This record gives sequence, structure tokens and C-alpha cells, in this order.
Amino acid sequence: MVDITKKGSASDFFNGYKYIVLETTKESVVSEPIKAIRVTDKYISLLAKQEIIIFDNNGCYKGKVSHQGHGNHEYLGIEDFQLNNDTLWILSRIDKKLLSYTISDVFLNEITLNDTYTEMLFVDAHRLFLASANANSQQFNFILYDTEKDKILKRFDPFDRNQSMVFDFPSFIGKSEDCLYVTHPFDASVYRLTQNYCCPVKLKTR
Repeated sequence: MVDITKKGSASDFFNGYKYIVLETTKESVVSEPIKAIRVTDKYISLLAKQEIIIFDNNGCYKGKVSHQGHGNHEYLGIEDFQLNNDTLWILSRIDKKLLSYTISDVFLNEITLNDTYTEMLFVDAHRLFLASANANSQQFNFILYDTEKDKILKRFDPFDRNQSMVFDFPSFIGKSEDCLYVTHPFDASVYRLTQNYCCPVKLKTR
């Protein structure tokens, strides 16, 4: 529990920290604003100008994935991305696609989705949650998807009206050993999302 009326320090929330200087090369220079950063046990990846730049956790440049376009194995835009093991997955909302590449920029796979989604989060090697943020025609905020079987395993959190527009509002806000913590627009609640159910979290009040 965090007491927001009192001042705190970083040590109240973190065990330690370190600086990582990212290697500067001709290929890794970022000339556009960084839109998102993802950190895993092995990699640091940046989204800028519709391309993903990848470093290892020591800051050494590993590669870049840049395939914006209308052709095969390309995307019109990047809505979200995630490194799952050594595979980079890109979610393109406008294309209704998931695309995967190696960190050395070799195309692996392309999956056509049944609707538009705004965020993704892998839970294991092949399964991930996709979030819609109240803005798709299927009218479910979350689906559990299997990339190996190329099928929807389960749908969660139905909504009544397609809002048709996407807000800069995160759906996945945290996780524990047994669930993800999620939110969605127009609702101040926090929800527990598992592979079986989605339900509101009962917050303790004084």
C-alpha cells in the first residue's frame, strides 16, 4: 500500500538500478521521438518512426526491424510490439495483423486477425492476450489467442458499444503470479484477467 500523502524515494519501490548506455551506430541512431520502450531479461527495444530498434541488456546494438509498406511481410503501422524469447512480434491495428521477425530482421510469420486490436501481451511461448479498448466490432475487450494454432481460445469482458476510436490509455497495467491486472476506457475499475475469467478487483478501503 502506498501512502500518496507522504514523500517517498525510489528505494521504496526498487531494490536497485543501473545505467545502460545504448550503443550508437549508423543503424541505431534514433532521429524521431521514441514512442515506446520494451525491456525483457535479454533485450531493450525501442519504437520510433514505425521501426523497432533492438539492443541487448548491455546496450549493444542487435538489429532493426523496419518494414512499413503495402507489400508482403510489411505493415502500415505499429500499434504495439513485444519481444517473446528471441522473436519480435508486431501488432498492426490498421492491417488487422500480427507479424513476427527474428531480431536480425528475418521474417517468420504473418497472422490475419478477425478484428482490430490495440495492445498485446504474451503469457507463454505461443499464447497472448489482445486488447481492443472498447473499439472493435467483436465487442470484447480481451481475447486469448494461440499463435501456433492460429485461433481464439477465449473472449473476455464484453462491451455494448463500439467506440470506434482509440485512446492513449493502457489496458495492461500489471501482473502477479496468477493473473494480469487490466483496465479499459470509461471505467475507473481495475480487473483481474486470467486464462479463465475477467473480474473486478475488490480494493481495500479504510
